[in-house]
Amino acid sequence: MLRLGAACAVFDDDGRVLLSRRGDLDVWNLPGGRLDSGEKLADAAAREVREETGIVAHVERAVGLYYLRGWQRLNVLYAGWPLGGHLQTTDESRANAWFDLKQLPGDVIWEWLLFDAMADERPLPRVIETPPDELKRVQRQLRWRWVKNLLNGRPEPRF
Repeated sequence: MLRLGAACAVFDDDGRVLLSRRGDLDVWNLPGGRLDSGEKLADAAAREVREETGIVAHVERAVGLYYLRGWQRLNVLYAGWPLGGHLQTTDESRANAWFDLKQLPGDVIWEWLLFDAMADERPLPRVIETPPDELKRVQRQLRWRWVKNLLNGRPEPRF
């Protein structure tokens, strides 16, 4: 079964990008996640930004397609800018911050996605390989997150 997800590179007027420090994996990444039933991809990208960071984002354009082999997941990356909201830590994030592209934290997942979002031309679809040991480690962490959310009264849908 193919799963669908969306992420959004949100850039402010100073050219900084919004990153979220994941609560489950403890790394910086673009806000994003899976699609809810019946949801449009661009709407999912905007919802994920709001849920993870507190920022209300305008989703301007689709950037590219990224197939995560081993996860059976296709992510669509969008680019946009902030419309409002207030930067805050949420249930899904340890921290959220705006970063200059020349001063990114050292543990950004798939840093090159940020530069795809800045490019003048749309990149070709990409396949992202996850080494088997890393895949197992991350899957364990995500299963643990699923259990914690269930016990805290915030069950995640199973797909």
